[in-house]
Amino acid sequence: MNNTPATYCLTTHPTNPNGSFYWGGEDTDAATGGEGILTLNSLTVTGYSLNVDVLLAVGQPNNFRLEPSDYFIMEYNMDGSGWNIFGAFYGNNVGSGQGNLQEDTNLDGSINAGSTEIASSNFTNVNFTIPATGNSVQVRIRLSADTGSEEIIFDNIRINGTVAITPPDIPTATSAPGIICDGNAALLTIYGSKNDATKWHIYTGTCGGTLVGTTAGSTDIVVPTPPSTTYFIRGEGGGVTPGSCGSVTVTTTAREDASFSYNASAYCVDDSDPSPTITGVGGGTFSAGGGLSLNTSTGKIDLSASTPGTYTVTYNSPGLCDGDEDVIVTINALDDASFNYSASAYCVDASDPTPTITGVAGGTFSSTAGLSINASTGQIDVSASTPGAYSVTYTTAGTCPNSSSVSVTINALDDASFNYSASAYCVDASDPTPTITGVAGGTFSSTAGLSINASTSQIDVSASTPGAYSVTYTTAGTCPNSSSVSVTINALDDASFNYSASAYCVDASDPTPTITGVASGTFSSTVGLSINSATGEIDVSASTPGAYTVTYTTAGTCSNSSTASVTITALDDASFNYSASAYCVDASDPTPTITGVASGTFSSTAGLSINASTGQIDVSASTPGAYTVTYTTAGTCSNSSNVSVTITALDDASFNYSASAYCVSASDPTPTITGVAGGTFSSTVGLIINSATGQIDVSASTSGAYSVTYSTAGTCSNSSTASVTITALDDASFNYSASAYCVDASDPTPTITGVASGTFSSTVGLIINSVTGQIDVSASTSGAYTVTYTTAGTCSNSSNVSVTITALDDASFNYSASAYCVSASDPTPTITGVAGGTFSSTVGLSVNSATGQIDVSASTPGAYSVTYTTAGTCPNSSSVSVTINALDDASFSFGSASYCVNASDPTPTIIGVAGGTFSSTAGLSINASTGQIDVSASTPGAYSVTYTTAGTCPNSSSVSVTINALDDASFSFGSASYCVNASDPTPTIIGVAGGAFSSTAGLSINASTGQIDVSASTPGNYSVTYTTAGTCPNSSSVSVTINALDDASDLYSMNMCRRQ
Repeated sequence: MNNTPATYCLTTHPTNPNGSFYWGGEDTDAATGGEGILTLNSLTVTGYSLNVDVLLAVGQPNNFRLEPSDYFIMEYNMDGSGWNIFGAFYGNNVGSGQGNLQEDTNLDGSINAGSTEIASSNFTNVNFTIPATGNSVQVRIRLSADTGSEEIIFDNIRINGTVAITPPDIPTATSAPGIICDGNAALLTIYGSKNDATKWHIYTGTCGGTLVGTTAGSTDIVVPTPPSTTYFIRGEGGGVTPGSCGSVTVTTTAREDASFSYNASAYCVDDSDPSPTITGVGGGTFSAGGGLSLNTSTGKIDLSASTPGTYTVTYNSPGLCDGDEDVIVTINALDDASFNYSASAYCVDASDPTPTITGVAGGTFSSTAGLSINASTGQIDVSASTPGAYSVTYTTAGTCPNSSSVSVTINALDDASFNYSASAYCVDASDPTPTITGVAGGTFSSTAGLSINASTSQIDVSASTPGAYSVTYTTAGTCPNSSSVSVTINALDDASFNYSASAYCVDASDPTPTITGVASGTFSSTVGLSINSATGEIDVSASTPGAYTVTYTTAGTCSNSSTASVTITALDDASFNYSASAYCVDASDPTPTITGVASGTFSSTAGLSINASTGQIDVSASTPGAYTVTYTTAGTCSNSSNVSVTITALDDASFNYSASAYCVSASDPTPTITGVAGGTFSSTVGLIINSATGQIDVSASTSGAYSVTYSTAGTCSNSSTASVTITALDDASFNYSASAYCVDASDPTPTITGVASGTFSSTVGLIINSVTGQIDVSASTSGAYTVTYTTAGTCSNSSNVSVTITALDDASFNYSASAYCVSASDPTPTITGVAGGTFSSTVGLSVNSATGQIDVSASTPGAYSVTYTTAGTCPNSSSVSVTINALDDASFSFGSASYCVNASDPTPTIIGVAGGTFSSTAGLSINASTGQIDVSASTPGAYSVTYTTAGTCPNSSSVSVTINALDDASFSFGSASYCVNASDPTPTIIGVAGGAFSSTAGLSINASTGQIDVSASTPGNYSVTYTTAGTCPNSSSVSVTINALDDASDLYSMNMCRRQ
């Protein structure tokens, strides 16, 4: 484009054109009246987004020639809607620049600092985006170089297209059915086109909040939360950017009240049939599981026709949104009053029978008159009952009492009297036969060791083991009876005896032997030993030190003897004496004379009141009798001597045991003889007693009450008795339902099968109720224990049961944090306790039951409790609080979607969380803190403004804002001046059409078209102004001269340069 020959078009030709030809322009104002325009043919571009590449260079770079009035502009016309600039370069010589081309990035008619500069004659590729889509497009280049040697070169114009993506419609939706009951599902029908999206996404809470469903079709089923739920719907997938949501609110209808109740929770099968009271909506139906006879209309229960058990009765109301209510009812059978005795008849000497209750325990017993029966236990006292036939009735005491009867007969005993001619026989005597004075035909028996004929009761004395026997005769009638006679078979006496030691010091207490054989024999020894022939007591102080053999000879019918070795060792001289050997109980208290070693101590046999230090006898305080006073020295070889002192009165035969009764497990008691020692003990039959010491062998004795007699052996012999009872041990049997319990189990109580009312105890760590035995498992330390039950009877007994308390599994676990944003990575907990359990949480949290991993994006924001439950023998659970935080609400808006560059600077309204920051795509001048846009400093164009919150869960949202340049008010006339006889010129509007024209006074101009009526105008210089009427109106002016008939027209040619 130049007004000179082609050989002079360019000063410097480009070195890298695309092919042989290129475009260039120089001094276009002279050639074309202002600019050169290259318009490309129309292209079909349906479904494409467009951009354009072009090679651009300058002919004389850096020579200060290209100024801001020189430009290279690219425009597009989409579907005939008009030309729009989408790329521009202007000269940058503004007095001190280099005079090259530089890009106008924001398309406001001036270059931008730092933008692309074309400063070479070598082609540079530049790319521009066409910001519109449609079906047909034209592209054109406008070039202006208004002075010679201002050379602009371009080549290889390429229009590029990429497939466009159509976003989905903002949908509308409806729900069905018209009435949706609480808990029921709703069908959402979605209206609108997904376009390039693949599915409709359905959210609750907010648009993009909690995803509840997706569908590729137009319907989806949801379950709304009462009383109403708003669903937000938008198209997603297929590469589209998720946008705004349509919404629909689904309101649910509450369920009917189906409340009802019976007047009791349990009934006996013989009670009156109950009917329920309906407090909710009536007219519904009743139902229950099999076994309960129920009227489905009224809910009345036929108790007698129902099988005993526990049932759930359900009432269903009749409405569209029907309600259900459950009530638990128990039907109890009448108590089982079954019981039985071990026999239907008993003799009056039988053991008192106690019935076995096979039904419900805890009832009471009664009978016809004459039978002595315990009302609580049913035990019959046969010996206290009158012989005869009776009916015994047992009545239960339970919620549903019942009774049953059993027949019992009490029979009198046979007469079993008999006797032998004597009570004792020697082993060589004639065999005796008894005389039967009662009912004949019975059988005889005896305690072990006696050889007896069971039919005749003749005793074979020579074949019998010597000893005392009880011979029993037992009749053979309906109620057999028996009687016993004592018979003794004598053998050689047992002469066994022993001393407590084999050697004694001469100051030792005089030892008396223990006769384990037959008592009342005589003792003797080798010469030198002073021994009491009756008691065997050795007077050690009177004996000559040395070794001796002591012989004991019994005095019985079959006398015998045995020996024991005793050594006497010499000791201190313990000689002392009283002034007399006998004292009356009213004499002056005598004090002994110590002729041996002094400073010893005095003692005596029981009953004598003696001062241990001085030996003075308080005769009035002493019990009459003969005493041995012993003086014991305190030296290294302590010795003692004895003096006989008699306090005269009847022998005192007093003695006592430590208790009046002993259990068979007690230590064998030995009596304390408070009177004269050396006597003998005896008792009634059944008590095993040592006749010499009185020691009772309680374990060998038969349980019962006995009279023990002690007889002295002195000059004035005397005797006294004491009552002793031998009692069997209580039955302490008990058991628990299991041998091990978890610490969260119900506290177990044992079943006592023995004697009740005892106390319970255990090894340390087990918390147990000492009265009931109930174990507080939750308060006990885990471990193995022994529980002991001890009866509280006279002869307490105890038994043990092993119980183990097992600790609950350790259900400890934790997450790495207590709160997560919905955009965070899904957290998995660390199990520090027992693995292999399951996870659960409160509603709304999406948690994997096996791993505990939380799907934060699928969870509803809120605070939750996550529970981990172990699967061991003693399962346990623990909970951790987790909060899912929604992303901040980053909503904001401007007052308008577009602004003109001369508008007031807009500040957005933050609808969501304040305190965030603003940003935008390049070219928009925005305050990062307030979001205020400096429109005058911004490059016109379409922008996306993003607001990002600064909270714990930051979020961002974007709003589109367009900064519109002021309208292009460019226009031109065909000439700058016109003769008054010229055709009336009409301007060419280069910018936005539809504006209005005006001028300085004197010019006749059409305000709509700008046509000048030259003949009606006054010759002169005028300024014609064109003002646009668009969204951002602008104006520009052109100078026009109306000349008188002078002709100043020039024609210029337009040339295309070609490089060969």
